[in-house]
Amino acid sequence: MLRNIPVGNHAILCGPAIIAVAALISDLKTRKIPNILTFSGIAGGLAFHMLNSGIEKGAIFSLKGAMVGGLLFLLPFLLGGAGGGDVKLLAALGAWLGTRGIINLFLYSAIIGALISLALMIKNNSFHLLKNVWNDIVVFF
Repeated sequence: MLRNIPVGNHAILCGPAIIAVAALISDLKTRKIPNILTFSGIAGGLAFHMLNSGIEKGAIFSLKGAMVGGLLFLLPFLLGGAGGGDVKLLAALGAWLGTRGIINLFLYSAIIGALISLALMIKNNSFHLLKNVWNDIVVFF
């Protein structure tokens, strides 16, 4: 679906970028991602795709992306590792990016987050935390 959007139409990239930056600023300042941001992000993605691809095709693309985005963070939320705003943020980004786009975003974000964590462990000489993480992974599976 993303391939069918004209090159000059940068809203497909600007929409999620604006949402992500606004969420980052809010999360850093208040440790919360406001519902107005996430719900308007879902509505904006839905409207964008319905206008560009037709009501039925655009709605299916956007809603599938929102559902997959929300489900990707549902388990971390239920285990206490993420907040509800994080779940809704991924749903909003999924509404814009679709299923494939939100899965790619999730995977790349996880890789970047792991690299940042590793760099901080090296900087702070806290490799003992890796043992704790490994033990948690083994117990989980």
